[in-house]
Amino acid sequence: MSWLRRLFSKSRQLAGTDLSGNRYFEIVGETGNKECDYVPGSIPVEWEAWLRGKRHHPPTMEELMERKQRAQLLARKVAELEEKEAQMMLDKPEIGHASATVYDKVDGEDQTSTGNEFQPASWKPK
Repeated sequence: MSWLRRLFSKSRQLAGTDLSGNRYFEIVGETGNKECDYVPGSIPVEWEAWLRGKRHHPPTMEELMERKQRAQLLARKVAELEEKEAQMMLDKPEIGHASATVYDKVDGEDQTSTGNEFQPASWKPK
């Protein structure tokens, strides 16, 4: 099918490739017409912006490498933070249920229950 397209279409010029091996082309002689040969779901944001006309010049390989390094740094920081949080959860003593409020007993204060003495009919609101 691609040979048919090459036979009947205008010539195209390679604009660049990305880190996944996708190739991006500009159609020579027509303004704003761009196309690419790609693996579905693997188009980087920079190339997609160029294809949609959001940026004038195609991204450079250095720009793509910088973005990949930033993503790796972010993933590493997230992993470190999750590990630190898991360690904090292990170090923290478990007190009661998460939804139950825990009140510490004040020294010298005896806990008394009114459950056996309470009479519902004896209380009248003012």
